[in-house]
Amino acid sequence: MPHSASPSRSIAFLLVLLTNAATIAQDSGDADSEYMYYADQYARCAAFFAIATEALASQGDNKTALTYQEYRYGASMYSFFLALQGRDEEIAWEVAVSLIAPHEKQMLEVMDGKNENIAILIERHARHCVDIVQEPPQIVQDLGPF
Repeated sequence: MPHSASPSRSIAFLLVLLTNAATIAQDSGDADSEYMYYADQYARCAAFFAIATEALASQGDNKTALTYQEYRYGASMYSFFLALQGRDEEIAWEVAVSLIAPHEKQMLEVMDGKNENIAILIERHARHCVDIVQEPPQIVQDLGPF
């Protein structure tokens, strides 16, 4: 079974990285809105894949959990590269992390501490998230290979 951080530890880690909220908020206003729209879409998917990986692994569905773990990495990196447009790397990382955290919080509320509630999140997010990781929109493709 793959080892991954629990959702609560993931949130704690993400919150620690959010030390410069004022800079993020100011910088986000300057970013191209289309890049930020897709950065947020990928952030939502990164949150979904993180939670789904943990829940599915705990239920013994290791094959899907491993696939989702790979998708999580891809979604996180796409979010970062989209946030990187017009920013330095440190700020882009903080922006990407700040986009993931509220999605993860909302999804954990849906889960209500019960891994069997993963079906709700899968119904809401799996198809869209798998699609945009496997076949990124043109704006992402135009940024080049990752």
